[in-house]
Amino acid sequence: IIVHGSDAPIDSRDPMPLESLEQAITRGNDGVVLNPRESLDIHSAIAAFTINGAKLMGHENRLGSIEAGKIADIIVLDQNIVELADSGHPEKIGETKVKTTIFDGKVVFERPN
Repeated sequence: IIVHGSDAPIDSRDPMPLESLEQAITRGNDGVVLNPRESLDIHSAIAAFTINGAKLMGHENRLGSIEAGKIADIIVLDQNIVELADSGHPEKIGETKVKTTIFDGKVVFERPN
């Protein structure tokens, strides 16, 4: 099971999940591509950030995917990252902004329009 880790990149203390997701697909950072054979497709990369972590912890019945009865932690993005990757533009995924964050079923963040 591939699970995204939080130990890279190390140039910031701020979490950068969308940039990290982009890098998992492109294997690039600032124009340098590292180990391109290790790149993931968009669906595998999303799973590494979501359901795979839940599976690793033994909590896939409670969280990690959007299903009835599971904990409702969801983000709404300003662009379709699957469409970006599938249309040959995964390098734009890191530019994606979170519009809304729902944590434990409650809206905890909304970006002004």
